[in-house]
Amino acid sequence: MLVEKNIADHFLAAYKELMQALNQGVEPENMEQYAKLREAIYFYRNNHPEVYENALVPHWLETIKKAVFGDFIYLKKYQKGYVLQEMTTGVFYQVKGLTTPLEDSLPEFTIVRTAVIPFEGEWLCDGLLIHKTALSKEDARAARDAYAHAKKVKQVVG
Repeated sequence: MLVEKNIADHFLAAYKELMQALNQGVEPENMEQYAKLREAIYFYRNNHPEVYENALVPHWLETIKKAVFGDFIYLKKYQKGYVLQEMTTGVFYQVKGLTTPLEDSLPEFTIVRTAVIPFEGEWLCDGLLIHKTALSKEDARAARDAYAHAKKVKQVVG
């Protein structure tokens, strides 16, 4: 499930501009460099937020402040989007992809390092996916059951 193309294009342009700013104006050459710069975005946000005070327009600064970066369990594609569970908090996020469906590159019930970001009324997965490991059948069942409960009590973000 992908977000509308115009929203994806707008998001990617803004994210790329931020990464270039952190890279002394140089565009990253490959996905590995983009992933490293993504780590820097959230490192500075969490440890040195003053870096962004004059560098970002207020709307984009607020977006970065609300983003969630870390390790997630990718459950699978559901009717309204992809479901990711943040591993530290247990919070479930229903997100959309940007340009490539997540199921094309992620097996269901996989631990992945990524960022989920609220943008123009949608929660988006930033698409920079660092695979970690697959869950056991028991852990996958527990994650699925936890999601069903969270959905029932309306505790899914997005």
